[in-house]
Amino acid sequence: MIRHLLPLAELEKAYGFIQKSSRLVILTHKSSDGDAVGSTTALCQFVKTIQPAGATTKIVILNELPPYLSWFPSLENAIFYDDNNELAIKTIEEADCIICSDFNQPSRIGAPLDACLLANPCSKIMLDHHLKPESFTDVEFSYPDASSACEVVFRFIYQIQTQILNTPFWLTKEMAISIYAGILTDTGAFSYNSNSPELFEMVGMLLNCQIEKDVIYDRIFNTFSISRMRLFGYCLHKKMQINKTYHLSLIYLTHEELARFNFQSGDLEGLVNYPLQIEKVYYSVLMRADYNAENQPIVRLSFRSQGNRPVNEFAKKVFGGGGHLNASGGEFLGTIKEALALFKAEYPKYLQKK
Repeated sequence: MIRHLLPLAELEKAYGFIQKSSRLVILTHKSSDGDAVGSTTALCQFVKTIQPAGATTKIVILNELPPYLSWFPSLENAIFYDDNNELAIKTIEEADCIICSDFNQPSRIGAPLDACLLANPCSKIMLDHHLKPESFTDVEFSYPDASSACEVVFRFIYQIQTQILNTPFWLTKEMAISIYAGILTDTGAFSYNSNSPELFEMVGMLLNCQIEKDVIYDRIFNTFSISRMRLFGYCLHKKMQINKTYHLSLIYLTHEELARFNFQSGDLEGLVNYPLQIEKVYYSVLMRADYNAENQPIVRLSFRSQGNRPVNEFAKKVFGGGGHLNASGGEFLGTIKEALALFKAEYPKYLQKK
């Protein structure tokens, strides 16, 4: 039996916001991953079942999705900021209810969408699992112990149906696919953030919806290009640096190196986890050169760690990012050389030697 973890009074409030909305928008963080896409698409499908007739629900996603994420159900309802920034901004400005999924700080959706989100006086709901949420929504469902935002979404749907609507729990196959895929990606195929027996009870309920878990796994983890595989080999053989004192692996990639391997969005997904397979490597950092919307050089960083070794404070305070205790991201406005210098100056303050 799934516990009623979400407070009933807050659920009723959120349900009321959704029922009254005629132009609902679901937002998620930039550089969307499987949990971001899964949670937003599942919510989109569910919200439509409880909205009034004639209401619309749209998803706003910042970046174009890589092939391994572009197959999710309900993406026909998505507006991509990179493709049509005016429409994305207008959609947020005109929304009468906004659901923020898989992020707990406006900065994680980036400018100018963060300003649009805060400026809109409409009702706002947060569904998230990251540490230290900022107070910018009317209703907040934030559970850092959850495996993923998709787990929180599962609970949200389950409790609205069983506690507020007093109906048996049900999901369409498409909702179940989105939720399962999001949990799968945010737990590394159940290799971390997945020690709760209740999580596997949820997975069993998703499997009862006739989803094909092996097909989902294949679409997420086995659809990459030859050049991506060669890029991984190059990174691990030529670029990986190991600092034994701090049990740290560092990989960084320049524009020229990425171009050599015909880099496409998503090609580096999962690479930052590989060095953690090395004995006594407890921290892994990946940096890659990029450009922002104004064509300025920036560096995107991914942080991973094992055990009680937080990386989220480092990511937040030094690189303006954040995330989980053991999995975070950040950005640096400048060149890869400048980012490396800052990283090397700051990491001894945040990483443990033991």
